[in-house]
Amino acid sequence: MISGIGSVVMTIRVYLALLKEEMEKKKVSVGFLDIEAARTAVVHEQKLKEFLAGGGKQGEFKYNELDIELSIINPLWSIFSKDLVFIPVHHGVSHHYTLVLIDNETRCFFHLNPMLPPRKDYSADTNNHFQNAMAVVKHIMVFIKRVYDSTKYPLSQGLDLEEWRENYNKQDS
Repeated sequence: MISGIGSVVMTIRVYLALLKEEMEKKKVSVGFLDIEAARTAVVHEQKLKEFLAGGGKQGEFKYNELDIELSIINPLWSIFSKDLVFIPVHHGVSHHYTLVLIDNETRCFFHLNPMLPPRKDYSADTNNHFQNAMAVVKHIMVFIKRVYDSTKYPLSQGLDLEEWRENYNKQDS
């Protein structure tokens, strides 16, 4: 018998493959982020919280930016045009997974959690599963802002790269 986190990850990947196959039969285009993408976002947000609690300033935090870029931002460029985007979220040592679903047709995010506590016991502030899903959504929103900015400030307008950067940086001021 195979046991441990590796077998759980493999099981999740099999379920995602079956889900993708089922969606394709229904002519729904789907995209998937790897399980590690969500974990990268969650760890990043945990480290950011620790950094800020220790007196650090938001703009000075530089933890695992390359991992964020490689595991979340870059893959989203190729799958965000799909009708649905599925992102499995692993919640630490518990072997519990939830799913963040992006429905691009309705432009909504959904967090699917089969172990959601009863409504009377539920608080978004204390629910670790919801907070982890929100960490993933935060990084997806960074991607969406980049897409918006790339259409607002395209390089093809005849600007040189330095002039484009100046215009791009001014819009955040």
